Amino acid sequence: MCLLRHTPNMKTQALIAYALDKWGYKLSLDQAYKAKCRALQKIQGASKEYKHLRQYNEEVLRRNKNNTMTIKTNACQKGPIFEIIYVS
Repeated sequence: MCLLRHTPNMKTQALIAYALDKWGYKLSLDQAYKAKCRALQKIQGASKEYKHLRQYNEEVLRRNKNNTMTIKTNACQKGPIFEIIYVS
């Protein structure tokens, strides 16, 4: 899923080649297509869930100046992709 998060427009054939190279398993075209669709749905759903994360970060820091909060994202054509959050 991490691969598709960074390259969502990856062709199904490329995904088949990646699986063969990484795990030594040859996916059928149907398997690769279904797996890609499921992964993209999860990725897109996750981005919707985290859309208010920056506002949450600001509110936490406003309420308690001693807290530390870091949000790591990767740049993408459609906007930043959430990677990890650190709260202390």
